[in-house]
Amino acid sequence: MIVTACVLTCNELVPLQRCLASLTGHVCDIIVGVDDKTNDGTLEWLKTTGYTHYTFHFNNHFAEARNCYIEKVKTPWFMTVDSDETILLEDAKRIREECLRGDREGIDAWTCPRRHWYDLEMTREWTHPYPDRHFRIMRNYCRYAGRVHEQYINWTKRGDSDIHYQHFNMFYRSDADWAAKNKMYRELEAMQ
Repeated sequence: MIVTACVLTCNELVPLQRCLASLTGHVCDIIVGVDDKTNDGTLEWLKTTGYTHYTFHFNNHFAEARNCYIEKVKTPWFMTVDSDETILLEDAKRIREECLRGDREGIDAWTCPRRHWYDLEMTREWTHPYPDRHFRIMRNYCRYAGRVHEQYINWTKRGDSDIHYQHFNMFYRSDADWAAKNKMYRELEAMQ
């Protein structure tokens, strides 16, 4: 046992199913944190799957929500994946090796590049600056800080991985969803 995938979700059952399918068989465990406002059948579906899951109350603080699931990790490494992201098979096969390389090289946290897509076939890419790198694979003593656009703390040596995350936020959101999400982010940023 070396790495656990950690996923937060709120009313994103269809993307969550794709996300978990991309990780299953490539990590030791998957922990799904389900926002207690979720009402789209996610919890009922998870109960039929065997995935480790729990509900949490989102207190307008992403770091607090993410740190909650890190406490449940029993492996030396964890990776964060948003429910509207997937890992392609060729990258998923290398997750364990990246953790072992981190052990050999004394790395505490890996950044991973992320691509943004308008379609599930990955033919229409959002022209977001690429690579959009984020800390995603970390030792289990690393934690988050910050209400929104959270940062990682408790790490000393960082590595840059070439395991790509495929982000489908654009596909799953309507214009109204985008407006509501951006409003929430602006409000959270104002609270920091």
